[in-house]
Amino acid sequence: MKSESSYTTGCWSLFALFLMVFSCSTYAATGLDKRIELAAEHIIRMQLDSGLFRYEHDFVSGADSQQNNIVRQAGAAFALGEYLLYSKDPVAREAI
Repeated sequence: MKSESSYTTGCWSLFALFLMVFSCSTYAATGLDKRIELAAEHIIRMQLDSGLFRYEHDFVSGADSQQNNIVRQAGAAFALGEYLLYSKDPVAREAI
């Protein structure tokens, strides 16, 4: 039986990026821009050659799951799109 934590792997970084992008104003707090950038870089590193994102990772076995969730895939792509609008980062543009 899979642990609950294996189902949430990667979701926290996506959730954090989503919240940070939508909570930003032009007067962002010191360091917030860097935290958003780091979260986006993490999501981009988790992108597979197929364009999809790693859905789940079992830390005990060290293996990525073959399962997938299209809603979470869409959420990750949406968050990167919002980050691209916010940052104009060419690496994010290529990932999308």
